[in-house]
Amino acid sequence: MKKTKYEMFISISILFVVAILLQGCDSGSVSTYKGFGGKGIYEKKMLGKKLSKKEENIANMAKMNNEVGLSEFQKRRFDKAVVRFKKAIEVIPDYVDAVNNLGRTYYMMGKFGAALVTLKQAQKIAEGQGIDNKKILSSIHANIGDIYRQRKKYNDAIMEYQEVLRLTPILPRAHYEIGSMFLKQGKYKQAIYRFNKALELDINHNKALLDRAISWYCIDEPKKAWQDIIEIENRGLSVNEGFKHKVLRGLKNLKKQVNDRRR
Repeated sequence: MKKTKYEMFISISILFVVAILLQGCDSGSVSTYKGFGGKGIYEKKMLGKKLSKKEENIANMAKMNNEVGLSEFQKRRFDKAVVRFKKAIEVIPDYVDAVNNLGRTYYMMGKFGAALVTLKQAQKIAEGQGIDNKKILSSIHANIGDIYRQRKKYNDAIMEYQEVLRLTPILPRAHYEIGSMFLKQGKYKQAIYRFNKALELDINHNKALLDRAISWYCIDEPKKAWQDIIEIENRGLSVNEGFKHKVLRGLKNLKKQVNDRRR
């Protein structure tokens, strides 16, 4: 099968510091957790309804386990994070934050099947609650999109990231991820549109800038690709030398074509 230009330049590297982790998650079938009478406490608390003493204790216990789980997640101690998130879910089965965190943790562990089952459960819980769950649903769809991207189910990933944008329209990461899916599919103009959107929302989105340079080159726009490369290097970042040489050759060919037309 003929490779796209993107695949030819997949080895292109850019050196920059990135520290992005979406809210955590992990675990298999959450529906197996029966808990001990805590179902509905999360929704009740979020609606501002008064909790009984017992319910308050349950809510505090779940919150404590979720927060400890997040701490373990940030330290990349994923096995310990899983234990904590599960404990939070055991006491409050509809604690959607903990279920989402559990799913994300499974993703980070490479357990994509368990992650997808857990995140779908989180989505079901969030959609069934009578509270404004846009923020958590956005996170859930982003996490599901990451799984589909990892499995190279690009169209499914795009649908999830589009749902993220429906819920949170000003999220540059979602635009970037959609653009990267289009780039992998060889849909370069659609990719450029998304990278432009990501850069409009976050001018410092270096990944979007590099991938836009690749996309420009792939549609025979070496001048625009070179402009992005210059901007990347002005930011103190490095671009693969092989790619730079290809763009420079493209510029020379473009100049030659212009000169030939003038003769």
